Amino acid sequence: LLAVGADPERLGWAVSRARDSDAKRITAFVNVVAHPDVAQARRMGRLMMSAFARFSVMDGSVRSPMDADSAGELAALHGRYDMRQHGAGGGGAADHAAVLSDDFLDRFGIVGAADHCISRIRQVVDLGIDRLVIVGPTPDGDRDAVAIARKTFAEDVFPDRKSTRLNSSHITI
Repeated sequence: LLAVGADPERLGWAVSRARDSDAKRITAFVNVVAHPDVAQARRMGRLMMSAFARFSVMDGSVRSPMDADSAGELAALHGRYDMRQHGAGGGGAADHAAVLSDDFLDRFGIVGAADHCISRIRQVVDLGIDRLVIVGPTPDGDRDAVAIARKTFAEDVFPDRKSTRLNSSHITI
């Protein structure tokens, strides 16, 4: 089970390590928010991405390939992470979620229009991922935006699973 985000370099590194350890099947947790407004998608994904990114720096050290800026953001996240706000709603209400830049969110997760999400999911699968656990938008953010994101994923992204060589048994939402 991998929870290193969707950045191809990091995820490829993690897949390689897992395969070197004789992993038979690889599952990746990936934050995906499909919404036509990328800024809104980031807002809805920010809190859960901060929770998953925290796993990459729980002990204060980044132990996977990452550029210096991203490693710095993870260090800041480690310093500010408040477990009392872990998974808190409001579309990014927790202070620690604010330390991650839009650029980090765009690499760590998959956010934006349906066609962009489909392309990025294909990238993830092509790295050797057998199963995806999709972590969607924060459920108690802007309810209308969340409804649009869920509908976009269900109607535009998920039906394209055949082109990603995944079927419904390979994706958990």
